[in-house]
Amino acid sequence: MQAREGDHSAIYPLVEAFEKYAPLTIVLLDAHIDYRDLSMDLRYINNTPFQRIHELPFVDRIITIGARGMKSTDREYWESLGACNSLFPMEQAHDIGIGRVSSRIDRIGDYYFSLDIDALDPSIASGTESSEPDGLSFRQARQLGSVPKPPVGRSSK
Repeated sequence: MQAREGDHSAIYPLVEAFEKYAPLTIVLLDAHIDYRDLSMDLRYINNTPFQRIHELPFVDRIITIGARGMKSTDREYWESLGACNSLFPMEQAHDIGIGRVSSRIDRIGDYYFSLDIDALDPSIASGTESSEPDGLSFRQARQLGSVPKPPVGRSSK
């Protein structure tokens, strides 16, 4: 299944449909972690979807690649790591190489792949509301989305 979202607040019901693939890993390409508990006292909003998704009993972990945005807080970062998620901030992904990051995706079990357009560098994807400099190139995003083991589902916003 492939889906297009307006923002990540729509991803929760999409991932719910993949319960039969437990344990499921979420692979997220995004400039932001989106792992807040609440935003403006709301639990299901654009800044909180991946914490909600990780609360689903069949979701094992989230691998976030490309985080670098000012909208991600230290608290989100540490809470996500404390929940046994993996984070590859953009600087680290550049340092170790996209090939090494994508090889880690290829070694996991079933996974759901989500691409937020702001994961890409604004020089090639400038029309997003939350663009951040030093993002992925098209080639890097394609490499991450084309590992030999295909995902059980995909979405992009």
